[in-house]
Amino acid sequence: MRKALAQQPLQCIATPSTLELYAPLWTSVLWQTDQPPIGTLLVCLTPDEISEIEIERAAWVSVLGEVFNSLHPHAISDLRDTLKESMSHGLHRELFNTKTLNDKLMCKWTGISRAALGEQRRRKRTQPSPPATTQEIIDLLNQPWGDDE
Repeated sequence: MRKALAQQPLQCIATPSTLELYAPLWTSVLWQTDQPPIGTLLVCLTPDEISEIEIERAAWVSVLGEVFNSLHPHAISDLRDTLKESMSHGLHRELFNTKTLNDKLMCKWTGISRAALGEQRRRKRTQPSPPATTQEIIDLLNQPWGDDE
């Protein structure tokens, strides 16, 4: 199975000295060497044949496909917030047909209810922030413990 996954067709830019992989990005972690396995289909384009925008789109689609297929149900609100901040508005519009990735779409794609998504956000807001410095950690550890802790 690992070999089959490692041989997924690759999209790359061919330069005189390298192949610059842009989709799918995850297969390279399965390679036994620093090259794709023999027999891997390579879809190579020159820099003149594809724009930076098309490369960015293909890379995002590749990553999003993997993310949505392996998403932990308790991390959906974090994913939505991260994508909202990281992805350009143009790509949001092109891929999601909306200004930004919204709760309604996330719920539709992941099968989670909007109430559950809201609960994830509430839990995140109410979690105490971890100590920021070594001294804060030491101070917390030096506090007396009660019977309920």
